[in-house]
Amino acid sequence: MKNFTWLFKLRLKSWKKHPVRLFLVVFIPFISIFIYFSSYQRTTSYTNNISFGIVNEDKGTYTNALITFLKKNIKLKEYPSRAAADDGLSNNDVNAVVYLKKGSNRSLKNVKPKGISIKSLQGDLIEKQGKMLLAAAISKVVRLQRISKDTAEFKKSENYVKANQLTIKQRNTNDQESKNMLTTQIIGFLMMMMLYNIADFAGDVIQNERANHVYYRLLTTPLTKNEYLWGTALSALLIGTVETVLTTLLMKYVFNINAGIPYLTLFGILEVFSLMAVIISMMIGLAVNQRGTGNALQTLSYTITSLLSGTVIPLAIMPDFMQHIAKFMPQYWVVETISSIQKVKNIQIVLTNLTVLLAFILFFFSVTLFVAKHKKTMQFI
Repeated sequence: MKNFTWLFKLRLKSWKKHPVRLFLVVFIPFISIFIYFSSYQRTTSYTNNISFGIVNEDKGTYTNALITFLKKNIKLKEYPSRAAADDGLSNNDVNAVVYLKKGSNRSLKNVKPKGISIKSLQGDLIEKQGKMLLAAAISKVVRLQRISKDTAEFKKSENYVKANQLTIKQRNTNDQESKNMLTTQIIGFLMMMMLYNIADFAGDVIQNERANHVYYRLLTTPLTKNEYLWGTALSALLIGTVETVLTTLLMKYVFNINAGIPYLTLFGILEVFSLMAVIISMMIGLAVNQRGTGNALQTLSYTITSLLSGTVIPLAIMPDFMQHIAKFMPQYWVVETISSIQKVKNIQIVLTNLTVLLAFILFFFSVTLFVAKHKKTMQFI
């Protein structure tokens, strides 16, 4: 324990040699919020003025629920036919039209939404915004159906959600749905930058000390390999904790953002992600011998997974096949866990999402242990 403490203090002292890295650790939470706070202001102005038309060609419990949820966020005009809706779109009576085709009610019941499309003649911005709002409403229907045994139970859950939404709107006239979206986008950008920052204090440190023979010299002291790895990991985890604390404090006390989730819970979820980021960085740092290759691999993998997971670019505007790919990214399950607490607040769904996230952590941790155990000492020289 004494050797472990010594190494941890050594890591903290070495931070003084990298003031730019420390500046980024403090600066990133501000940037994360500023970028998406300005985005929220623009989004709010659009959603307050946007008007949708809708054609329900497959009336049923689930398509009716979808329409109800859409009405909570936008002005919605129902058309009796596709022709009437197209006329309304051409005459600029509405900004976009949602089409619920035959079979869409059953697809929602089977939690495999199909036959739902949106059309706009007013440019990509309106259509993308519409897709995001439509995706949020579909997500509510799907989540409620997953926790319901039959149609009767679904209706009870729908009524409960509608009653809760009414209570929220009476207490807060702001658009909570947009604020929830803002929160997930802030967290998404923060997670991407956290991966880069933690890599500077975990995987990069290991590779630098391997290249400079520092690792070998440290092992000639009473310090063991396990103490070296755990000390490095803990110091890197501290970086993630600092960013998480700063972000949550800024969101709550400086920008007064209603995240739709208890901030202590949000902090806990982000700490779990920080732990996973440390493990992944350590795994790459141990597995790759050349420093340049390791840096390139970390940058490439972090960028691609962040983009594909929907944490930086909303999944609602991505093609269907990319939305399926996103489920294989750990960042997706962080955002999904936060979203499930914001919208459904069902403990079973939250626990399922957390279980998947913990499974990712266990997998990466197992790989890291395997690499550390089988890595020969001479490879560190």
